[in-house]
Amino acid sequence: MNEQNPLIPLRDLELSSREGRHQLPSLGAPPPPPPPAATTKQTLEINAPPPPANDGSQRRQFARKPMPFGGVAPVGEMACPGGQKWHISLWDVSMGGICVVVDSPMDEPFGTSFAISVYESFGLGSAFFNAHLRWRTMEANSTYLGLEFEDQALLQNGCFLIDYVNTDLSNF
Repeated sequence: MNEQNPLIPLRDLELSSREGRHQLPSLGAPPPPPPPAATTKQTLEINAPPPPANDGSQRRQFARKPMPFGGVAPVGEMACPGGQKWHISLWDVSMGGICVVVDSPMDEPFGTSFAISVYESFGLGSAFFNAHLRWRTMEANSTYLGLEFEDQALLQNGCFLIDYVNTDLSNF
């Protein structure tokens, strides 16, 4: 074979198959070698879902029940370990947590634990519990916070918020 001519003579090309080796006709340069087979670990890494984002794109895994508008939604207070407090309005509730609205910007780190106290605007229900910040979304001067209950059995243990999960509030 000539060094200036990269063509491989016909007799040098072979193809392996289950039936054996076969001679291939040469149309010029040989085809590129197949990519190496991915290992199981590489395949899992390629097919794995992306890690959860904490920017509002990763929401709770439970069905959420929105609160009624017009001053009927539960309200309360939220305090972080540093002592700062915010007034909150409940936006929605699920079996795993709540979404609250704070009427100010807020930049506490994700994972921060808050002491929450909520009560019904009209009614006798009140609850005190801890929740971790999982996501936030800001709109104008309001901050929407996704909070996950520390005690995942909170609603099953008699918290008044279970009534909001179990009631259809779409007509309010």
